[in-house]
Amino acid sequence: MNSLTLEDVEELGRGIGSWDQVDAFGIYIAGRAWLTGQISDAAVERWAKSRDVWWRRAALVATVVLNSS
Repeated sequence: MNSLTLEDVEELGRGIGSWDQVDAFGIYIAGRAWLTGQISDAAVERWAKSRDVWWRRAALVATVVLNSS
C-alpha cells in the first residue's frame, strides 16, 4: 500500500461502476493514499470534476478517511 503512486491508484479504480466498488475504493485505497500524501489534492480535485459519476463519488468518499484521522 505504501508504494502506490497516483497511476497505480487510478489503475486500481479503473472500471469502478457501483456503489459498493466506489465506496471500498474511496476508503481503502484512494483515501488512505491521499492521507499519506501518495496522491495530491489536485488529483482528487480532478476526480471531483470528472464526467464519470463514479470518479466524482470516489473523490467524495476519499474525504471520509481525512475526516476520521
